[in-house]
Amino acid sequence: MLTLSEPLVRHLHDSLGDDTRTVLFTQQLTTGLESHPNPQKSLNQFERILNASLSRVILIRQLSEQPQLLDLLLMIILKSDFYVDNLVKDPHLFSWLINTGIVGTGFSQSRLEKDADRAVQGSDKADMSIRLLKQFQRKYLVAIGVRDLTGTDGVRETTSFLSALADVILIRVASLVNREFFGTEEPPHFAVFALGKHGGAELNYSSDIDLMAICASLDTVSWRGSDLPVTDLMARWVQRFVDILTRQDDQGQFYRVDFRLRPDGEFGPLVPTGQGALNYYFSRGRLWERQMLLKIRPVFGHGELITSFLDGLRGFIFNPLRPVFGIEHLHQSLHAVHENQKFNERNIKTTPGGIRSIEFLCQTIQLEIGQREPDMWCGNTLEVLDRFARHQFLQPADLESLREAYCFYRQLEHHLQFYQNQQTHEIPKPGPEFADFARRFSTEPPETTWEQIQTHRNRVTSIINYYFPEPKKPSRPDHPVLNLLSPLTDTTRRVQETILQFPYQDLSRTTNSIDRIFKQFPNPASLAALWVSDPTYLRDMLTLADRAPVLIPKLLSIPELWELLVSKPDQSGLLARNRYLFQFYTETREALLYLSGRQRFADYGEGLAQMMQTLIASVFDGLTGLSIIAVGKVGSGEPSPGSDADLIALSEGTASVDLVQDFTERNRQFSVYTPFGTHFQVDYRLRPEGKSSPMIQDDQTLESYFLHRADYWEFQTWLRARLITGDEDRFRSILQHLSDAFEQRKSTFSGRHAALRQNRLAQHKTEPGSVNLKKDRGGILDIEITIQHLALMVLRDILKTPGYSLPLLTDLLMKKMDYKPLADLKGYYQQFRLFETEQKLADTYRSGIFSNRIMPSSVHFKNFDDLRHCIHHSSQLIDSITREHP
Repeated sequence: MLTLSEPLVRHLHDSLGDDTRTVLFTQQLTTGLESHPNPQKSLNQFERILNASLSRVILIRQLSEQPQLLDLLLMIILKSDFYVDNLVKDPHLFSWLINTGIVGTGFSQSRLEKDADRAVQGSDKADMSIRLLKQFQRKYLVAIGVRDLTGTDGVRETTSFLSALADVILIRVASLVNREFFGTEEPPHFAVFALGKHGGAELNYSSDIDLMAICASLDTVSWRGSDLPVTDLMARWVQRFVDILTRQDDQGQFYRVDFRLRPDGEFGPLVPTGQGALNYYFSRGRLWERQMLLKIRPVFGHGELITSFLDGLRGFIFNPLRPVFGIEHLHQSLHAVHENQKFNERNIKTTPGGIRSIEFLCQTIQLEIGQREPDMWCGNTLEVLDRFARHQFLQPADLESLREAYCFYRQLEHHLQFYQNQQTHEIPKPGPEFADFARRFSTEPPETTWEQIQTHRNRVTSIINYYFPEPKKPSRPDHPVLNLLSPLTDTTRRVQETILQFPYQDLSRTTNSIDRIFKQFPNPASLAALWVSDPTYLRDMLTLADRAPVLIPKLLSIPELWELLVSKPDQSGLLARNRYLFQFYTETREALLYLSGRQRFADYGEGLAQMMQTLIASVFDGLTGLSIIAVGKVGSGEPSPGSDADLIALSEGTASVDLVQDFTERNRQFSVYTPFGTHFQVDYRLRPEGKSSPMIQDDQTLESYFLHRADYWEFQTWLRARLITGDEDRFRSILQHLSDAFEQRKSTFSGRHAALRQNRLAQHKTEPGSVNLKKDRGGILDIEITIQHLALMVLRDILKTPGYSLPLLTDLLMKKMDYKPLADLKGYYQQFRLFETEQKLADTYRSGIFSNRIMPSSVHFKNFDDLRHCIHHSSQLIDSITREHP
């Protein structure tokens, strides 16, 4: 039997002043406490509240004279440690609850707003306003919870009030930030939207607040003495807004706030423009984002911006050209959720047949029929079920079962969360902990609560399987690729044969690539169906997964690329739409043509070079008087995956300040980080005088430099020059001057090639037992410089017509010299380049260093010893050529 402490007994007797009343109240108190799972803990909580009260006498007398108040207080103690902490922290709170009628009928959103305004107006200082607003929030959180506990409100009303409370807080905090940022001036056109449970006006007691912000334009505005784009200014605004909402102090925090559901997530701008967000959704928005946006709801902001943005979103969410594949999507989504939680049936949110199952069922139906039923755009689950009933989409008994299950789960969730203010959805394990929880949740025996959970899970699961039966898969051969495809789509005999007969170079790598694709693709079922729609396309996809996994991240960054590989679009149209789309599509297409044997290796390199040159030309288009010249592998049409672009920028005369600024700004487009990564590195270090000279040089300075100061290797650089943008006649004039300068200085370069080679090799060191494919003696760079040396020495006027690939340059030398070692050297060069490209596409090239320990499988070399032998023989050839042609 529970025993009251002596101080408490004395307080009761002193307050009531009558033995009979004291005994009666003591009996009522102990009887109530002994019905709790942990009576002693509850008694301690009661004493905490009593000791913190403004007047113990008044409180004890109220509880004695009005037993219903004692029942209310004991219920609060039973249900929520968090509410008890708030009653202790704010001694006025219990009196406010019982004297204002707010626990009964005196509650409305208008009352919330008026009380919030009073709280903010209580001080002119922002810090004090925030403090008062937190006190207001805490007070109303308890009020909503007590109305929930007493049965005054059901799940629909409780979640609505919690969402309204969050709106009120967000709007008042936004006003404080506006005052801080803009004073009395009107802020830029801007809007904030709620997503997730907040967007659906079905917030729980411990939800994160998912938000997204947009602004109207990219215009520049003046703010605190600086000119800033609106997007940057409002990003600072959002950061301050989030800081206030999430900052912890002695009053706690308002909410955990998350802006990561915005376009491109953490990699996208914090505040995109409305049109920029729509461009993202329509170009690469994924199915889960359509599903997520069913719950979007404006919280505050500019009315016209909100209206136009939501009008635009409707076309993305309910797009007849973007099929949902309802059955596949629903079951694939549910499997992903369940597997992520390892089928934890105690998690009422993610367990099969739990909250998420009901939400996904509703959202799948909404996406399927929303195009023809405009009122299907709704984020509140219970309201969606009501609309299903009006349209008779589901049978009445099934709708009622879904409503009952959803409300039951949400009540469980609320009791889990407001007990100790924890963000949890997991009920305790069966045993004493679950029994304690069940006694707090319901007056029914614990086993009854557990049976109710199982009953609702089974009902929801059976309803989903009735309306969306999971397709049964026919028997098929056991193969890792088939095992990945089959759960997502039908695999016909022809598809199975294609997969089984494909000549895999590395089956494990292929399987890992495909597994990664399906795990990260927004709608893997639709992608799998696309793959198996055409055996040729399926073979192409297997080729990419097997031999070009380095391209997979790019294909996942823009899911639209998979469809483009089928439709084979006009590339100029792609370039006009999106440079990254153009680049990644071209890179993938060229790799496929080469790897599948439909294109020569030389044509693959030329295709990549043309793509890079087209992109560079589009960036610098319209810069009058400027020539952009590619040197290195882009100039000779031999880039490999991941190559950078060596460029030289020339102006007719001294570049103006405006030209330099415009050039610099455009040049940043290559290095700016986007959700798709960067285009490629551009390098201007091969210009005369290198990094110590201006980025843009004029023709006269270039010609004078080569006539008087250029080193021998710099003439070699121009053997690979190719004009990207600028005047062709001017380019030919520059080449003529370079050719004349070389003829004048040719005799001074005797022995210079051998000295440069020796210096370069002396500076480069590779660990014993390893080879560097590019930089070692006999490697790719050694061969390139040797062939270029011979071309300058043997082929007169070769600088007048540059841009030859190294194999073509070697062919010209062979016609002129009839020198057999050149044919062998060309063979090694091509073999090394093929191996380099193979490893780069397979994402196994890394630093280009190979050894017995680091030697991936290859179709070009049997093993490391084979590679080392070829490089050694190549170095002997070069040594011989260098001696014979110094």
